Amino acid sequence: MTPTEFFNRCKNHDWYYDFSDDYRVWQRGTAARDELRRLIAEAGADRSVFQAIYDKWRDYMFNGPSWGTEKPPEPQPPQTYYMDGEKV
Repeated sequence: MTPTEFFNRCKNHDWYYDFSDDYRVWQRGTAARDELRRLIAEAGADRSVFQAIYDKWRDYMFNGPSWGTEKPPEPQPPQTYYMDGEKV
């Protein structure tokens, strides 16, 4: 998986699943979150890139006026591509 593909997975992830009253939504969200974490762990040399993408989306989704904090800018797709830790 490339950093751009991982970025899109994070962008489309239901970050608010944990607030659902529907147990099925919570189960799907938990499974999707676990998959994102697994992809980070298995990213090898790209792990820090994947972790940074995940952290930026998490911070974006859980900050802003509703949270009583300043909203950071929306994360942008990675401009530098990596494969096995090497810039391509």
